[in-house]
Amino acid sequence: QWSQVVNLIDEYYQKNEQFYLVSYERLIKEPSVQLTKICEWLGVNFQETMLNFYQKNIELNLVSPNRAVFHPNTFKPIDRERIDGWRSELSVAEIEAIQITSGKNLEKLGYKCI
Repeated sequence: QWSQVVNLIDEYYQKNEQFYLVSYERLIKEPSVQLTKICEWLGVNFQETMLNFYQKNIELNLVSPNRAVFHPNTFKPIDRERIDGWRSELSVAEIEAIQITSGKNLEKLGYKCI
């Protein structure tokens, strides 16, 4: 599914300027910088409180309980340690399967296969 989405984005990004691409790693490493750029692209003002999204998720119950099970980090602040979380969360077989099915897209986006 990820590879299909990457292919669609690549296809439409080539033809249409209505896409703004940012990698997960860049967003996590420099959230204020990347959110400022995204806000400029959208034509809205960046506010530091945007980085406190997780507090609003909790206060306003913005993530439905059935999604919260699969996305518990939406209730936590940005964590730089999550960047390579897949290394400890996926088995060797899962990593190999991802590389077989998505290797070209991984490399195209600058990810190094193991």
